Amino acid sequence: MLWRKFKLDWRYAFGELTIVTVGVLIALGVDQWNSDRLASLEEATYLSRLISDIDDDIIGLEYQIAAVDQKQESLFRVADQLRSGLVLDHLQFFQDIVIGANYGWNQDTASSATYDDLIGSGNFGLINNHGIRILITDYYDSFEGGNNRIEERETDYPKLTYELIPRATTDGDDGVVWERSVQPNLPPDRIEEIYQDILDSNLKALTTAEANFGRFVTAISVSQLEQAKALRKILADYLGTLD
Repeated sequence: MLWRKFKLDWRYAFGELTIVTVGVLIALGVDQWNSDRLASLEEATYLSRLISDIDDDIIGLEYQIAAVDQKQESLFRVADQLRSGLVLDHLQFFQDIVIGANYGWNQDTASSATYDDLIGSGNFGLINNHGIRILITDYYDSFEGGNNRIEERETDYPKLTYELIPRATTDGDDGVVWERSVQPNLPPDRIEEIYQDILDSNLKALTTAEANFGRFVTAISVSQLEQAKALRKILADYLGTLD
C-alpha cells in the first residue's frame, strides 16, 4: 500500500514538464523577438544617420561643382587676357585670378561619422543586408579615392597667386578666415607693380594647367554626386522596409 501511495504519476509529471518546456520556449522566443526588435531599431537609427551624412555630402558636392564652374569661368577670362595682353580692369583681372585659385587645394571629405562609428564599434553587421553593406563601403572608399586622385593632380597655381596678389581676409561665422578677395584700396602704383609681376611670372602656363585641373575636379565631383544620390535612394528604400 505504501509503495502505491508514493508511485510516480507519469502523466502528471509529463504534463508539468510540458508546461515548463513551453514556458521556457515562450520566454526564449519573447527574448529573441525583443532582441530582434531592438536590433532592427538600432539598424534603422544607423540608416537614418547614414542618410543624413549623405545628404550633407550631396549639398557639399553640389556647392563644390558650382564653385568649380565659377572657378573655370574666371580662369578662362584670365587666360584670354593673358593671351591677348588686353586688360581693361586690373582689379577685376586680379579678382579673376584669385577666384581661379579657389578649390585648388584640399577638397571636402565625405561625412563619415556614422560609418566610422559602425566600423569602430563593430556594429556594421547591424545592417542586415550584405549587398547594402558592400555599397556603403564602396561609397566611402570611392569618395576617398577620388579625393586622393584630385590631390595628386593639384598645380602650383594657387600658391603662385598668393605670392603675386595681396588678399583681403574675412572672418567667417564658423571661425574660418577666408581670403577670396583682392586686398581693397590698392594704390595705382601698387596695382601696376602687381600686374607687371604677373606678366613676368609663369602664371599663364599655370592658368592652363589649373583649368585642366578644374575639369578633372568637376568630373570626379559629378561622379561622387551621382553615387551619393544613388546610395541615398537605396538606403531610404531599404529603411522603408524596416518600418
